[in-house]
Amino acid sequence: MTQDNWKHLTIVVNPHTAPYRASAWVSWSTEDNCFIAICPAFKHVSAHGDTEIEAVNELRIALTGVLEVYHAEGWELPTT
Repeated sequence: MTQDNWKHLTIVVNPHTAPYRASAWVSWSTEDNCFIAICPAFKHVSAHGDTEIEAVNELRIALTGVLEVYHAEGWELPTT
């Protein structure tokens, strides 16, 4: 995947804490045969889906879990 194929989005994740706005990118992966969504602020978090919307929704679910852990541990959230 080249960077030209990536679409930039801003998503809002609503864990049990305050809403968190995150920069996200989504693109079709011919290698994986699905859409891949990533969040640069959390470089090890990604998600996939059959559609762009599904990949982004799965990313939102993954980020919700990550944010809950950050909150529980008292860790500072990265800026997006």
